[in-house]
Parts: sequence; C-alpha cells; structure tokens
Amino acid sequence: MYHLRLLLLLLSVGTGLGCSKAEPCPESTECSDSCVDVENDASNCGACGATCAVGELCMDGVCDQACAAQADLTACSYSVGSNQISGTCYLNVCRDDCSVAGNDCANDNSICQATGVIGAESTDYICLPATHFPADNSCPSGSHEVLQEDGTYQCVAPSGAACVGNSDLDSCTYTWGSNEITGTCYSGTCVEDCTIAGNDCPNGNNVCQASGVIGAEGTDFV
Repeated sequence: MYHLRLLLLLLSVGTGLGCSKAEPCPESTECSDSCVDVENDASNCGACGATCAVGELCMDGVCDQACAAQADLTACSYSVGSNQISGTCYLNVCRDDCSVAGNDCANDNSICQATGVIGAESTDYICLPATHFPADNSCPSGSHEVLQEDGTYQCVAPSGAACVGNSDLDSCTYTWGSNEITGTCYSGTCVEDCTIAGNDCPNGNNVCQASGVIGAEGTDFV
C-alpha cells in the first residue's frame, strides 16, 4: 500500500496534477511564456514573433513609423509602454534631441549631429547612433570627417560660432562632442583645410577650393 501511494504521488508531480494552473495574461497575449501587449510591442506586433523593422513602432497592432509622411526636423512623439517619447523626425525616424553643446545625448552610445552650420538659427541638433557613419567618405558634403578609435567616423558640421569676429582665411578651432576640430574660416564658417594638390580634403564628399590664384603667395585652400 505504501508503494502504491508513493507511485501515485510521483505521478501527480510528473503530470502536474494537483498544481495550480498559471493565471492567464490579463488583457494581453502570452508569447514565449511572457505576457505582452501585441497592440504596442514592436517585437510582437499584432501577433507573437511579428517584429517591426528598425525605426518602426507598433501602434494598434500594426507596424508604423512615428515620422511617416513627416518632413525632417518635424517634432514627433510616441508611447512605448509607460514611456512617453518626444524628439525630432530625421531620416524617417523619431530621434532624441540634443543641443548646440554637441555632447548631451541622453544615450551615451549616440552622437549629437548638427543638421546644418553649428550656431545657425535654422540648424537643429539630433542624436544618431555612434556607428551611423561606418565608412570613409560617408559624411555629408561640407562636414569635417573625423576617424574614431573604433574605425567608424563622425561627421562634424562646420561651425559659424568658431568664426565669429574672425576674417575669411583666419584659422579656427572648436570642440564638438569628443572631437577637436581645426580648420579655416571661409564665408563665416570653419571649414576643412586642403592643399595646393587640390584633391586632399579629408571628407571625400568635399571639394578643395582655392581662395585665389593657385600658386600665389596669399592663396589658401579650403
């Protein structure tokens, strides 16, 4: 009899008999043993395992973009769980904001990118992934290309603030994030330098411009 009772006890443990059943997910869906809100979860949008693409949000069970049909530099906002996110549309993604300081992205793995001349009234400042510019010559025209220790690049916009009070062809320096930039003032902005060779701008999307007659003593190259 003792052995029979022991056998029945082992069977009940092995089959889950006598164990309380887990509570169902209240107002959500069970995916991989976790309760998720398929209406708003970008990893399970509308159904378990339905993942939204990078830059898309899950809204009402459908992958969508917070910046769909919005122009760059338009203000944007969206909710993720209990978090209310606000930022600026750039390249179809709602990005975190930073400032003219250039080093104040809330995420340390992001870099602050100026959308125009630093200090200009129309320029906005948005946070991009630190690896946004992975290759040489991927920087926008006009920017300073700076090689980073990890092999990626940062594209520092030219600064108007660095040339306040200076004349064209004066040397200029400024700091942007972790980058120390040197250059030459030209048309009121601190731009990259090049040489009489005419083909050696660090940023391959820039062109080398002679400020006067090539070879003349007073000519500079920017």
